[in-house]
Amino acid sequence: MKKITFLAILMVSILTNAQVVLNEDFEGSPFVLPTDWDNVNLDPFGDASHVWTLENSGDAYYVTTGPNTYMYTIADMSGNYAIFNSDAHGYGAQDGALTSPSFDCSALTQVVLSFNEFFTGGYGGAAFVEVSADGGTTWQEVLSYPATDVDLHFDEQIIDITSNVGTSSTAHVRFRYTGDYSYYYAIDNVKVQQPTGSAPGACTTPNPADQATDVVINSYTSTTSGTTYKWVEVAFTAGIGDAATSYDVTYSTNPDLSGEENLVDTDYANIDDNGSLWGTTEAEGW
Repeated sequence: MKKITFLAILMVSILTNAQVVLNEDFEGSPFVLPTDWDNVNLDPFGDASHVWTLENSGDAYYVTTGPNTYMYTIADMSGNYAIFNSDAHGYGAQDGALTSPSFDCSALTQVVLSFNEFFTGGYGGAAFVEVSADGGTTWQEVLSYPATDVDLHFDEQIIDITSNVGTSSTAHVRFRYTGDYSYYYAIDNVKVQQPTGSAPGACTTPNPADQATDVVINSYTSTTSGTTYKWVEVAFTAGIGDAATSYDVTYSTNPDLSGEENLVDTDYANIDDNGSLWGTTEAEGW
Protein backbone atom coordinates (compact mmCIF):
# COMPACT_ATOMS: atom_id res chain seq x y z
CA MET A 1 0.00 0.00 0.00
CA LYS A 2 1.16 3.47 -0.87
CA LYS A 3 2.52 5.64 1.92
CA ILE A 4 2.93 9.41 2.39
CA THR A 5 4.11 11.81 5.04
CA PHE A 6 1.09 13.06 6.95
CA LEU A 7 1.08 16.44 8.71
CA ALA A 8 -1.02 18.24 11.29
CA ILE A 9 -4.77 18.65 11.44
CA LEU A 10 -5.57 22.33 11.76
CA MET A 11 -8.77 23.86 13.07
CA VAL A 12 -10.31 27.05 11.72
CA SER A 13 -11.52 29.45 14.40
CA ILE A 14 -14.91 31.12 14.29
CA LEU A 15 -16.13 34.49 15.44
CA THR A 16 -19.71 34.72 16.66
CA ASN A 17 -22.00 37.49 17.88
CA ALA A 18 -19.20 40.00 17.38
CA GLN A 19 -19.11 43.76 17.80
CA VAL A 20 -17.89 44.87 14.37
CA VAL A 21 -15.98 48.14 13.87
CA LEU A 22 -14.82 47.55 10.27
CA ASN A 23 -16.58 45.43 7.65
CA GLU A 24 -15.71 45.48 3.95
CA ASP A 25 -16.67 42.84 1.37
CA PHE A 26 -16.07 45.10 -1.69
CA GLU A 27 -19.60 44.49 -2.96
CA GLY A 28 -20.59 48.14 -3.27
CA SER A 29 -21.93 49.77 -6.42
CA PRO A 30 -20.62 50.98 -8.82
CA PHE A 31 -17.89 48.43 -9.57
CA VAL A 32 -14.99 50.32 -7.97
CA LEU A 33 -12.98 50.04 -4.78
CA PRO A 34 -14.55 51.93 -1.84
CA THR A 35 -13.69 55.61 -2.01
CA ASP A 36 -12.97 55.75 1.73
CA TRP A 37 -10.09 53.27 1.29
CA ASP A 38 -6.79 54.93 0.38
CA ASN A 39 -5.20 53.24 -2.66
CA VAL A 40 -1.72 54.35 -3.72
CA ASN A 41 1.65 53.14 -4.99
CA LEU A 42 3.99 54.19 -2.18
CA ASP A 43 7.17 53.64 -4.21
CA PRO A 44 8.40 57.10 -5.32
CA PHE A 45 10.03 55.58 -8.40
CA GLY A 46 6.93 53.64 -9.42
CA ASP A 47 3.99 54.33 -11.69
CA ALA A 48 1.17 56.01 -9.76
CA SER A 49 -1.38 53.96 -11.73
CA HIS A 50 0.00 50.70 -10.32
CA VAL A 51 -2.56 50.32 -7.52
CA TRP A 52 -5.10 47.81 -6.23
CA THR A 53 -8.07 46.99 -8.44
CA LEU A 54 -11.41 45.24 -8.10
CA GLU A 55 -12.13 41.90 -9.76
CA ASN A 56 -14.89 39.28 -9.78
CA SER A 57 -13.72 36.58 -12.21
CA GLY A 58 -12.70 34.19 -9.43
CA ASP A 59 -9.64 33.26 -11.50
CA ALA A 60 -6.39 32.65 -9.60
CA TYR A 61 -4.01 33.45 -12.43
CA TYR A 62 -1.01 31.27 -13.36
CA VAL A 63 -1.98 28.49 -10.95
CA THR A 64 -3.37 26.29 -13.73
CA THR A 65 -2.97 26.27 -17.50
CA GLY A 66 -6.47 27.65 -17.99
CA PRO A 67 -9.08 29.71 -16.15
CA ASN A 68 -10.24 28.46 -12.76
CA THR A 69 -12.45 29.67 -9.92
CA TYR A 70 -9.94 29.12 -7.11
CA MET A 71 -10.55 32.57 -5.58
CA TYR A 72 -14.04 31.32 -4.79
CA THR A 73 -13.64 27.57 -4.36
CA ILE A 74 -10.47 27.35 -2.27
CA ALA A 75 -10.00 30.88 -0.88
CA ASP A 76 -13.68 31.28 0.11
CA MET A 77 -14.01 34.68 -1.50
CA SER A 78 -17.27 35.63 -3.20
CA GLY A 79 -18.39 38.23 -5.69
CA ASN A 80 -15.97 41.16 -5.79
CA TYR A 81 -12.51 41.13 -4.22
CA ALA A 82 -9.54 43.50 -4.14
CA ILE A 83 -6.33 42.47 -5.90
CA PHE A 84 -2.89 43.93 -6.56
CA ASN A 85 -1.96 42.28 -9.85
CA SER A 86 1.72 43.05 -10.36
CA ASP A 87 1.90 41.00 -13.54
CA ALA A 88 -0.96 42.96 -15.10
CA HIS A 89 0.70 46.27 -14.19
CA GLY A 90 3.97 45.17 -15.80
CA TYR A 91 7.41 46.57 -15.16
CA GLY A 92 7.98 49.29 -12.58
CA ALA A 93 8.67 49.63 -8.85
CA GLN A 94 5.52 48.71 -6.94
CA ASP A 95 4.50 49.21 -3.32
CA GLY A 96 0.74 49.12 -3.58
CA ALA A 97 -0.96 50.02 -0.30
CA LEU A 98 -4.71 49.63 0.23
CA THR A 99 -5.58 51.33 3.54
CA SER A 100 -8.87 51.10 5.38
CA PRO A 101 -10.76 54.06 6.78
CA SER A 102 -10.25 54.79 10.46
CA PHE A 103 -12.06 52.57 12.96
CA ASP A 104 -12.64 52.99 16.69
CA CYS A 105 -11.45 50.28 19.09
CA SER A 106 -11.70 52.37 22.25
CA ALA A 107 -14.71 50.46 23.59
CA LEU A 108 -13.32 46.98 22.83
CA THR A 109 -11.45 44.64 25.15
CA GLN A 110 -10.30 42.30 22.35
CA VAL A 111 -9.69 43.26 18.71
CA VAL A 112 -9.58 40.61 15.99
CA LEU A 113 -8.80 41.15 12.29
CA SER A 114 -10.10 38.59 9.80
CA PHE A 115 -10.01 38.38 5.99
CA ASN A 116 -9.78 35.94 3.10
CA GLU A 117 -6.66 35.98 0.95
CA PHE A 118 -4.90 34.47 -2.05
CA PHE A 119 -1.15 35.09 -2.46
CA THR A 120 0.80 33.69 -5.39
CA GLY A 121 4.52 33.92 -4.69
CA GLY A 122 7.26 34.29 -7.26
CA TYR A 123 9.38 36.80 -9.20
CA GLY A 124 10.17 38.76 -6.05
CA GLY A 125 6.61 39.64 -5.06
CA ALA A 126 5.91 40.14 -1.34
CA ALA A 127 2.78 40.88 0.69
CA PHE A 128 2.31 42.57 4.04
CA VAL A 129 -0.63 43.14 6.38
CA GLU A 130 -0.10 46.04 8.77
CA VAL A 131 -2.10 47.90 11.39
CA SER A 132 -1.79 51.38 12.85
CA ALA A 133 -2.96 52.72 16.20
CA ASP A 134 -2.07 56.37 15.54
CA GLY A 135 -4.07 57.32 12.49
CA GLY A 136 -1.63 55.87 9.99
CA THR A 137 1.54 57.60 11.20
CA THR A 138 3.28 54.36 12.17
CA TRP A 139 2.55 50.76 11.16
CA GLN A 140 3.05 47.34 12.75
CA GLU A 141 3.29 44.19 10.64
CA VAL A 142 0.93 41.36 11.66
CA LEU A 143 1.38 39.05 8.65
CA SER A 144 3.80 38.88 5.73
CA TYR A 145 4.90 36.74 2.80
CA PRO A 146 8.50 37.67 1.89
CA ALA A 147 9.91 38.04 -1.60
CA THR A 148 11.59 34.65 -1.21
CA ASP A 149 8.24 32.92 -0.72
CA VAL A 150 7.24 31.12 -3.92
CA ASP A 151 4.26 29.23 -2.52
CA LEU A 152 0.51 29.74 -2.71
CA HIS A 153 -1.29 30.99 0.40
CA PHE A 154 -5.08 30.86 0.44
CA ASP A 155 -7.26 30.77 3.52
CA GLU A 156 -9.15 32.85 6.03
CA GLN A 157 -6.76 34.68 8.31
CA ILE A 158 -7.88 35.42 11.88
CA ILE A 159 -5.39 37.62 13.74
CA ASP A 160 -5.67 39.03 17.26
CA ILE A 161 -4.46 42.65 16.99
CA THR A 162 -5.40 43.74 20.52
CA SER A 163 -1.77 44.33 21.46
CA ASN A 164 -1.24 46.37 18.28
CA VAL A 165 -4.18 48.77 18.29
CA GLY A 166 -5.24 48.51 21.94
CA THR A 167 -7.99 51.01 22.61
CA SER A 168 -7.15 53.31 19.70
CA SER A 169 -9.96 55.44 18.33
CA THR A 170 -8.04 56.09 15.08
CA ALA A 171 -6.92 52.62 14.02
CA HIS A 172 -6.33 51.46 10.44
CA VAL A 173 -5.42 48.27 8.62
CA ARG A 174 -3.63 48.19 5.30
CA PHE A 175 -2.64 45.56 2.77
CA ARG A 176 0.59 46.07 0.80
CA TYR A 177 2.15 44.26 -2.14
CA THR A 178 5.69 44.99 -3.32
CA GLY A 179 7.18 43.72 -6.54
CA ASP A 180 8.07 44.53 -10.14
CA TYR A 181 6.23 42.53 -12.81
CA SER A 182 5.67 39.83 -10.17
CA TYR A 183 2.45 37.92 -9.37
CA TYR A 184 -0.41 39.12 -7.12
CA TYR A 185 -2.20 39.32 -3.77
CA ALA A 186 -5.99 39.28 -3.41
CA ILE A 187 -8.14 39.93 -0.32
CA ASP A 188 -11.82 39.92 0.59
CA ASN A 189 -14.22 40.04 3.55
CA VAL A 190 -12.12 42.31 5.77
CA LYS A 191 -13.47 42.61 9.32
CA VAL A 192 -12.25 44.05 12.59
CA GLN A 193 -14.36 43.01 15.55
CA GLN A 194 -14.57 41.98 19.16
CA PRO A 195 -15.75 38.36 19.27
CA THR A 196 -18.08 37.35 22.05
CA GLY A 197 -17.95 33.64 21.33
CA SER A 198 -15.29 31.27 22.58
CA ALA A 199 -12.91 30.47 19.74
CA PRO A 200 -12.07 26.76 19.53
CA GLY A 201 -8.70 25.62 20.73
CA ALA A 202 -6.35 23.43 18.75
CA CYS A 203 -7.25 19.82 18.06
CA THR A 204 -5.49 17.25 20.21
CA THR A 205 -4.56 13.57 19.96
CA PRO A 206 -4.56 13.40 16.15
CA ASN A 207 -4.28 9.92 14.68
CA PRO A 208 -2.17 9.68 12.56
CA ALA A 209 -0.01 11.76 14.86
CA ASP A 210 1.13 15.24 13.92
CA GLN A 211 4.05 14.92 11.46
CA ALA A 212 3.72 11.13 11.37
CA THR A 213 5.49 9.41 8.48
CA ASP A 214 4.79 6.21 6.56
CA VAL A 215 1.04 6.55 6.93
CA VAL A 216 -0.75 3.81 5.05
CA ILE A 217 -3.24 4.75 2.34
CA ASN A 218 -5.86 2.05 2.05
CA SER A 219 -7.39 1.27 -1.34
CA TYR A 220 -10.31 -0.59 -2.85
CA THR A 221 -11.20 -1.02 -6.52
CA SER A 222 -14.88 -1.38 -7.40
CA THR A 223 -15.59 -4.49 -9.43
CA THR A 224 -18.49 -2.74 -11.17
CA SER A 225 -17.14 0.72 -12.01
CA GLY A 226 -13.40 0.02 -11.91
CA THR A 227 -12.90 3.12 -9.77
CA THR A 228 -10.16 2.87 -7.15
CA TYR A 229 -11.12 4.46 -3.84
CA LYS A 230 -8.34 5.41 -1.45
CA TRP A 231 -8.61 6.50 2.14
CA VAL A 232 -6.73 7.28 5.33
CA GLU A 233 -8.30 6.59 8.72
CA VAL A 234 -8.15 9.79 10.76
CA ALA A 235 -9.28 10.83 14.22
CA PHE A 236 -8.74 13.69 16.66
CA THR A 237 -10.21 15.32 19.71
CA ALA A 238 -11.82 18.70 19.03
CA GLY A 239 -10.48 21.67 20.98
CA ILE A 240 -12.48 23.27 23.75
CA GLY A 241 -14.59 26.35 22.96
CA ASP A 242 -17.25 26.93 20.33
CA ALA A 243 -17.48 24.34 17.57
CA ALA A 244 -15.17 24.81 14.60
CA THR A 245 -16.73 25.42 11.19
CA SER A 246 -14.11 23.48 9.23
CA TYR A 247 -10.84 21.57 9.44
CA ASP A 248 -7.78 21.37 7.20
CA VAL A 249 -5.55 18.36 6.61
CA THR A 250 -2.11 18.97 5.11
CA TYR A 251 0.51 16.51 3.95
CA SER A 252 3.95 16.32 2.41
CA THR A 253 5.76 13.54 0.59
CA ASN A 254 9.14 14.79 1.83
CA PRO A 255 10.71 14.01 5.23
CA ASP A 256 11.87 17.63 5.59
CA LEU A 257 8.22 18.75 5.18
CA SER A 258 9.02 20.78 2.06
CA GLY A 259 6.34 20.93 -0.57
CA GLU A 260 3.59 20.91 2.04
CA GLU A 261 0.16 20.98 0.39
CA ASN A 262 -3.45 21.19 1.45
CA LEU A 263 -5.82 18.45 0.44
CA VAL A 264 -8.48 19.78 -1.90
CA ASP A 265 -11.21 18.80 0.57
CA THR A 266 -10.21 21.42 3.14
CA ASP A 267 -13.69 21.70 4.65
CA TYR A 268 -13.55 18.03 5.67
CA ALA A 269 -16.78 17.34 3.78
CA ASN A 270 -15.46 13.92 2.74
CA ILE A 271 -15.17 12.60 6.26
CA ASP A 272 -17.49 9.61 6.41
CA ASP A 273 -19.19 8.10 9.43
CA ASN A 274 -16.19 5.90 10.12
CA GLY A 275 -13.80 8.83 10.43
CA SER A 276 -12.06 8.29 7.11
CA LEU A 277 -10.75 10.91 4.71
CA TRP A 278 -11.04 9.59 1.20
CA GLY A 279 -10.41 10.54 -2.40
CA THR A 280 -10.17 8.95 -5.81
CA THR A 281 -7.79 11.06 -7.88
CA GLU A 282 -4.26 12.42 -7.79
CA ALA A 283 -5.73 15.93 -7.65
CA GLU A 284 -7.33 15.11 -4.30
CA GLY A 285 -3.93 14.40 -2.83
CA TRP A 286 -3.85 10.62 -3.16
